[in-house]
Amino acid sequence: IRITVTVARRPVTVSATAVEAVYGEIPDYEFAVADTYGNSLGSPEDIQFGDLGITLTVETSAGKEFPDVGTYDIKLSGDVSDAANYEITLTETDLNGKLTVVPKKLYIKWGMNMSAVYGAALNIPYTAVDYDTGNDLSQSPLVGKLVLGTMSADGFTPAEENEFGRIDTGTYSIGWTTEFAEANRNYELFRSEESGGYKYQINKAVFGVKVDSNTKVYGEADPVPVWSFINVFAEEVQTLNKIYTVIVDRVDGEDAYQTVDGNTVSPATYRYTARVVINSGVTVNNYEYRSPLSEFGSLSITRRAPNVTVNSDSAIEPNVPLSDSVSIDASAFDMNGNQISGVFSWGENIGTIPDFTDSDTVSVTAVFTPDYDNADNLNYSETEFVVNVAVLPVVIDIAWGANKYVYSGKATPDMVYTATAAGENVLLTLTYEGDRVNVGSYTVTASINDNNYRLPENASV
Repeated sequence: IRITVTVARRPVTVSATAVEAVYGEIPDYEFAVADTYGNSLGSPEDIQFGDLGITLTVETSAGKEFPDVGTYDIKLSGDVSDAANYEITLTETDLNGKLTVVPKKLYIKWGMNMSAVYGAALNIPYTAVDYDTGNDLSQSPLVGKLVLGTMSADGFTPAEENEFGRIDTGTYSIGWTTEFAEANRNYELFRSEESGGYKYQINKAVFGVKVDSNTKVYGEADPVPVWSFINVFAEEVQTLNKIYTVIVDRVDGEDAYQTVDGNTVSPATYRYTARVVINSGVTVNNYEYRSPLSEFGSLSITRRAPNVTVNSDSAIEPNVPLSDSVSIDASAFDMNGNQISGVFSWGENIGTIPDFTDSDTVSVTAVFTPDYDNADNLNYSETEFVVNVAVLPVVIDIAWGANKYVYSGKATPDMVYTATAAGENVLLTLTYEGDRVNVGSYTVTASINDNNYRLPENASV
């Protein structure tokens, strides 16, 4: 009797078991084999799947080799047709275990004794350290910047910026924001040591005061000093004005001259100074005053122009050079009405005063120079002023000819004369008294219709 026994392939189900992996590491997937009754047959290796050359591949719903932290489905795939003794079914994805990716533990390590001046850009360099090995990572995988804040029992709280968008002065802990943690959620972050040396210090910004130079004339009140803060953010000036009072003073002195190396110089300069006082009842903020940072200008006092009074006009003949021989009748006075001694002179390059046209006076610039040998005059400057110069007509020189005649019954001839002025001949008009016929004396009067000339005493003979 021949009996044929047919051995059918044993139906089995292969499924993936739940697995956990640290972010950045390749998961070590495990598989389970069960019969149709759900009895476990062990792993694929236990039933010699491997000997049959069956390859199983795993695809997670993350879709990449190193999925982010989270829980993912596991999908099995592969060619199982060569398993001659088994009829293998790959479990549906939703029946497989899950892949759970947990964060990788890192220490964040930063330097000691870091600091910055208020308002400067904060620089908090850090490195990442493997939590398990303690090795510094050659390149930190973290993104974002660390921030300053405070540590308490509730954890780290980032510092708030002031109204100007800056962190106030003080000592701060170093940490990170929730946004930083979220951006690096594949890592479980731990702080480095929180000893005093690992704090971050924001120091006060040092400021100074600048006082601009100014000028005044001797005898005037001081102009109001113009000052400003140095090394202060423009938007914080108003705040500093509420905290500090700046008192500007200067070196004593009111004279417009000084003695330098034995010489008298003008103008005189008096250096400004400034005191910065903290107002009562206010809290000193993020700044600290330092006088070496200040820039102090000076007040220059210039000489004062004296008051010049012209007592009377001067006079000169036309086309005659105007020189110091032509007197100037004037007086100079200080600001208190006291007369100042000095020299009056005509301005330079005056030349000559021209002939008359329509005016009998010419305005000419004159100069008063104080006598600086008199210390009372050292605060007053050389001063120009105007003198009206009356231009006198030129005197005509008349030389009369013969003036005696014998009676002839006829009028005598006209008088003979020679008239010159400034070296030039001048024509005169002669007027006679009487008919000049009979014996007697007759007056002859010379005249000229030209304002540039005046007649001498012998214009009548």
